[in-house]
Amino acid sequence: MRGMRYITGLAVLLLVGYAADAQSGGTEDVAGAAHQADAARLLAGFLENDIELKDLAIKARQAELGRKQTGIENGFDLTLSTGTMTVYTASDEPGATAFSVTPTAEFSFPPLNGAKLGVTVPLTVSEGGTGNKQGNDVAVENAQVTLSATLIGPARKQRTVALLKSDRAVLEAHRALLRRGRAAEKEFYERLRSLYESAVEVLTLENTAYTKEMDMAVARAQGYTPSSVQYRTVELEAADAHRAAQEQQRKLKRDTGLFARDCGVDAETLSDLPSLLPQADLETAPEFGSGSDRERFTEIEAAQWARHIGALSREATGDFELSAQGGVTANNTRINGVGDRVSADAGLTLNWRGLSLSVGTQIPVTDTANSRAAFTLSLGLNTGKQRLGALSGEEKVLAAESEALALQTAERNWEETVDTVRAERADLVWERKRLAEQYALYRELALDTTAQFQSGLVTESEYRKAVTNEQRARYEILAADARSLVHLINTGLYIVEE
Repeated sequence: MRGMRYITGLAVLLLVGYAADAQSGGTEDVAGAAHQADAARLLAGFLENDIELKDLAIKARQAELGRKQTGIENGFDLTLSTGTMTVYTASDEPGATAFSVTPTAEFSFPPLNGAKLGVTVPLTVSEGGTGNKQGNDVAVENAQVTLSATLIGPARKQRTVALLKSDRAVLEAHRALLRRGRAAEKEFYERLRSLYESAVEVLTLENTAYTKEMDMAVARAQGYTPSSVQYRTVELEAADAHRAAQEQQRKLKRDTGLFARDCGVDAETLSDLPSLLPQADLETAPEFGSGSDRERFTEIEAAQWARHIGALSREATGDFELSAQGGVTANNTRINGVGDRVSADAGLTLNWRGLSLSVGTQIPVTDTANSRAAFTLSLGLNTGKQRLGALSGEEKVLAAESEALALQTAERNWEETVDTVRAERADLVWERKRLAEQYALYRELALDTTAQFQSGLVTESEYRKAVTNEQRARYEILAADARSLVHLINTGLYIVEE
């Protein structure tokens, strides 16, 4: 259901733009508004039936869930544990038992340099048995409260990188969904353009057949009989032209049926193609390559992001890390003394390219006269990590150089794309003007020929040829309008959404 809401919202967004851009052009007719509504309805159905669009809607939702998961993994965390609970015989006294448990709690604060607050309470409860008059005995030893944090290290940067990558994943998933919506809209107009061009071909073939019929009339006027070679030749050419037109008409009908199916409508309801499309006024449209288009060019934006996150990732893989630990231990059995034997604990841990060093101390804070401090020391070495650490610097330099080259390539592609888009737009503007002028001439001729046919001044073949020429010119304009819409969509696909 969530995926369908994505697609429905996308369809509404596209259709709002569709209606806002719709203008009347050289193909005006009394049913224009209805035909335009039909085109919008077909486009909405085409988007709803696009499987890839549905799949990307699911992926967008998955990316959002992944972002929430990353936020949880890199946010505040609380861990509670009872530890191992043990029941055992405490002594030879009948019924003497003991129960031990070590409950722990740990609070993690990744935003604060990976700070962790831990509480551990080893607890032993002993029952003296039938001869014990004092009841139960409760003992707590080595109970600790500890706080640790990274003083110097990549942990905070690693968290930042993880959150940025998850944010980027969501952004790219939504961009992919929107881009697929635009690409599907582009496919819709390309299919429609192909159908218009097929209709033009049908009308061209029919026009050829009418011309041959007129040649037959001329042959009869010149005295050729139906059995003559000249007349039969023209007659066969006319029949061939009609047959070719019928074959093309069958192909157009079949392709129209497939298009209707992909739009989610019955083929019978799509008896005629939409006679009006949104007019893409390329002359007044903003010129591609101006303003912030360069920074929003898909390849440049992706290369800049890769360079930015790459630099952060390399900083987040530092070789040096220094962390500190501190806390308090109650009833510390590791130090001498009597009474509560409370100690203040502190320690430092250093890691650098496979070399680890830890130092710590537990200093008594009670019964200091009889207690002695405890010290710990740990040293480790991993030779493999040392060798790998020596290579990491060179790898980082090469990665940065590769990202810089990718950005240079994107900038070069930008310049080539701007030249290509501007040249294509100029060609489309010129073609649209030429077709509009041609349509105006054919429309005027069709009106004059219709009037003359009604007055008996021209033949039916001449009348049908004039009307066919007007229809063909109209479909040529519709095909050009579809090409202009595809051009604008392609231009938009070069730029990332803000």
